Amino acid sequence: MGKKRTVYFFTGAEVMGEEEPVVWAGDKWDEFLDDLNASSTLECRVRGYMLAGMVERSGIHQFLHFTKERMLSDWPEATDSRGVVGNLAENRQDTGIASILEYAYLLPVSGTPYIAVFRSSGGPRPTAIGDWIGEVADDVPRDKEFVLQPVLRKDAKIALQRAQGVKSIQVRYEVSDSGGHSGSIVEDAVMEAARAAGDGYENIVVDLCVGLKGRAFDQSVGSSLKKQTEKLLQDSDFGMLGSGRKMKKLRANTWQENDDGGYHTDQIDLFKQRITQQIDIGDFEEEALTSERIIPLMLKSIEEFKRNRDTYSS
Repeated sequence: MGKKRTVYFFTGAEVMGEEEPVVWAGDKWDEFLDDLNASSTLECRVRGYMLAGMVERSGIHQFLHFTKERMLSDWPEATDSRGVVGNLAENRQDTGIASILEYAYLLPVSGTPYIAVFRSSGGPRPTAIGDWIGEVADDVPRDKEFVLQPVLRKDAKIALQRAQGVKSIQVRYEVSDSGGHSGSIVEDAVMEAARAAGDGYENIVVDLCVGLKGRAFDQSVGSSLKKQTEKLLQDSDFGMLGSGRKMKKLRANTWQENDDGGYHTDQIDLFKQRITQQIDIGDFEEEALTSERIIPLMLKSIEEFKRNRDTYSS
């Protein structure tokens, strides 16, 4: 058994304010990929950097291949044929390497509204991929945001949908740099708290709990915290690297209605309830991890995902 990597599963949705999200069906993904020009790369500025994407094909399967360029200051070191260690950025003229690209692959799950995402450790995050799709898709209204929503296990999804409100949210993040504004009040508060370690901080852990004391049900607070929970689900990227913040926990203590009209609380561990598949990518020393290897592995994980449909379909 070789090194394990994770394939993440999402739905794509157009969202705006209080309106119900418009989730893309499977044929919508096919139509979107068909409409893109497979011979050219489209670049859009998202989340503060340029994200490039293009349609590629593996057999009968179309997929999106995304790349983002590493900053020169983040280039790694390498050993040459003589055993001399040097920074690739410093020696790029000698090596002929013009840039280093982090990647991500998006592959629709045929016959379903779901998509699979596989990425390098510093590759484009789902939030950025969602922004890119919203920019290049001609029929996404300009007043709507396009997001990739993680697929949750059935029980967790239903419990959150049925909740009359959220009493408290618990999050944990590992923070390695200041990052930018996320669009989430809770996540921005985490980043602000991390600054207590000073300007040069790295590898800081922040635990944050936001909630209402006492037992009484409060519709206003409950609705607001439920919206923040849903925002975290959209924007968290669930532990993926590359943003300066890595989520390690997301729990929501929800208010559920009793048969007698009263309320009880029920905690949902949303971080643990997302649907992923582990794939064996083998030994890095023996073979490069190219799209020719990645796509068949993703297809294998998709078959397993389909077999377990009862665990996440609602």
